[in-house]
Amino acid sequence: MNRLSLILILLAVMVIGVLALYYFLSIPTPESIEFIFERNKSDAKPIKLGREYRTAMKCPVPGKLTMDAKIPASASLRFGYGLAYRPKQKKRAPVVFRVFIKDGNQEHMIFERVLAEYGNWKEAEVPLDSQNMKQVKLGRSKLIFATQLKTSGNEKDAAGPRAFFADPILIDSNRPPQKRPNVILVSIDTLRADHLHCYGYFRKDISPFMDSMAKKGILFEQTITQCPWTTPSHASIFTGLYPSSHGVNQTIFLLLRARSHREINVTYQGLDPNIPSIASKFREKNYITQAFCGGGTVSGDIGFAHSHSGYVEIDFAKESTKPVKKWIDEHKDFPFYLFLHTFRVHAPYTDLHYAHEVLDSEQTASLQDFFKTADKVLADQPKKMKQLGILRKQVTETLYDGGIHETDKKLEEIVAYLEEIGLLDSTIIVVTSDHGEEFGEHNPKKIYDSHGETLYDEIIRVPLIFSIPNSEFSGRRIKAQVRLIDLFPTLCDFADIKTKRSGIQGRSLIPLIEGKDNQSRDAFSEAIVTGPEKKSIRRPDSKYIYTFKIKDNTLPRGLISYHPGYEEFYVLDQDPGEKKNLAFVKPNICFERLKLINKTLTRKPASVRHLEFNIKIDKDTEEKLKSLGYVK
Repeated sequence: MNRLSLILILLAVMVIGVLALYYFLSIPTPESIEFIFERNKSDAKPIKLGREYRTAMKCPVPGKLTMDAKIPASASLRFGYGLAYRPKQKKRAPVVFRVFIKDGNQEHMIFERVLAEYGNWKEAEVPLDSQNMKQVKLGRSKLIFATQLKTSGNEKDAAGPRAFFADPILIDSNRPPQKRPNVILVSIDTLRADHLHCYGYFRKDISPFMDSMAKKGILFEQTITQCPWTTPSHASIFTGLYPSSHGVNQTIFLLLRARSHREINVTYQGLDPNIPSIASKFREKNYITQAFCGGGTVSGDIGFAHSHSGYVEIDFAKESTKPVKKWIDEHKDFPFYLFLHTFRVHAPYTDLHYAHEVLDSEQTASLQDFFKTADKVLADQPKKMKQLGILRKQVTETLYDGGIHETDKKLEEIVAYLEEIGLLDSTIIVVTSDHGEEFGEHNPKKIYDSHGETLYDEIIRVPLIFSIPNSEFSGRRIKAQVRLIDLFPTLCDFADIKTKRSGIQGRSLIPLIEGKDNQSRDAFSEAIVTGPEKKSIRRPDSKYIYTFKIKDNTLPRGLISYHPGYEEFYVLDQDPGEKKNLAFVKPNICFERLKLINKTLTRKPASVRHLEFNIKIDKDTEEKLKSLGYVK
């Protein structure tokens, strides 16, 4: 055999080996759960009943939904079901919910319930390996979800309820779930980094639990938000995109008009469900995806509920941790992604833990009475404080700190429960915030509920703490500057989920965590809530801010390019308080930074289409906005 023949044979063997490896790697790993809606590529969407959005489909009454399913020999079926009433529906008749398995021409009923309660989700789990299933031929079958009106009287008055089936999941009890980490992302709304002790704050007792997380985990010293207001900032966290790219960049005035219910033709541009998100990527990999949030400006009707099995508007720190712990316990046998959000640190500042430092007993008692009796606490708290002679920076900032202290305790409750049920060692926890809060640093009048309009560090620098079980990198403090848009690819990397083709603008933090990289990332931010639009680029040593001279709040935000404006430039290592504007002596640097802003914040990734996904707002969300002071 000559040398050429030998080389050709070796090449052929190598090609066959590569093809075989590609084939085996491309075979999907069998999963213990299967999402029926995804298997059937259904048009399921978030439906809200009570305080919870579920990925659901409407079923006619009477009527049925038929879904293809591959049913294992030993399995169970989990799903939700519920009823919504029509506004003019006087009589609310009960509805019979049934589920059948169809093999060939035979239909076998496996579930039947009569539901008379409207406006809340009910849960069901049906074992498919029981005695009454012996006559059913499992394998490739069909699941039929059916409804029928149950009436006794005038059916005409009672007809017309809206019935829904939510997120049916097949669970193979013979196949244990893959060992993948659970991921919990915690967003503490309005929490500025420099008010945690682990970031250098003077109060040693303000955040003992988060401090311990930072000591045992990984702390990023310079994390920058992409928007100083809740809605666009969370859209950036979820998608890894700047506000200019994900399109949730209209002003708060338009959101409030959409929620007023007085202007019926006004809509707010919500998050497009076609844009990949943390929840959608985790769900693709058969993670159970769930959220508990404060509602309002993070309400599910803005588009945030998409790809979540459940999106519950219950604030874990202001209300109770019990629903969160209950959900964790019910899903502890499967990998999950859980998003937790709270408004407890956000105004109104009602936690009086440190009040004794700045108030006498009479003033404290007056505030306590006010919090119990006032209808509009957030809007009226400044008036009450002014009446008591205590509306000053030291007082509002001290009350703000009380909210941080109480939130820290609530977070500890949840993590302690994870440890109690044996999940802590398999759960990655990330704690951050969407933006900070002003206390007169750049405007002495801005000492209460002040954020959204500026891009100074008290607003855009937020905490970022990772708790990673059994990590060899625990205890690290990373000085390199990072962005909230970096969270999406990072969390996906932890769960071995690919994001290269998702068009995201963030970059994974794993190389920084592992010490393979130490370079800071340019951090762009956009103030698009109210007033003139502002954009900035921050580097560890400097910050450039451009304020556009456009005051029309109805114009689209994030699409402005080279309009006349006002420039600011600060050298942060010499002027960390951003008091000395050097733009007039650094014209060349300012020009280059403005070019970079326009290049970055007007460019849309190929995966992001022109957004025309508009939303209408429900009454519950309007009430939540009132409690936060956004609606009068």
